[in-house]
Amino acid sequence: MPIHDLLGIEGSSHPENTCVSIMSYNVLADSYCTKKNHSQALGYELDWSYRKNNIIERINHYQPNFLALQELEQSAIKQEDIPQYSIIYSKRPSKLDGCGLYYNTERFEIVKDPQTIFFNDVVKKYPQVCRRKNAKFRTDHIAVIACFKDLENSILKL
Repeated sequence: MPIHDLLGIEGSSHPENTCVSIMSYNVLADSYCTKKNHSQALGYELDWSYRKNNIIERINHYQPNFLALQELEQSAIKQEDIPQYSIIYSKRPSKLDGCGLYYNTERFEIVKDPQTIFFNDVVKKYPQVCRRKNAKFRTDHIAVIACFKDLENSILKL
């Protein structure tokens, strides 16, 4: 469904700037990328520089408005690697990796401070939900939440 329909904006046209593109990757943190953990992978596929170059190539090709990277070590993909993006990074508790939320600064700006949800806190707050028979909550998970303003379309806020 076109975004203007969801927002209740009249008109049948679909202007390009009402579309938002999102790319997401689990990049497999370099510290977890061992032959022991990934015995089927070829040696060069485990090399971070090889994987990083492929990821950046795809980012530059598709040029998403937003990019979410999981299992990302903080220094793995820096601002200078993809200068049109800013990053919001949150590290998982007691882990070497976290989540990176990148956004295209030419089109979006943050309108509220980003927040991180730590699922350890969710489990403590809602134990009856998290302890259901089939619930599989891993408490080391996190989520990054931010609110953005679209600089090209004053109606659209994410």
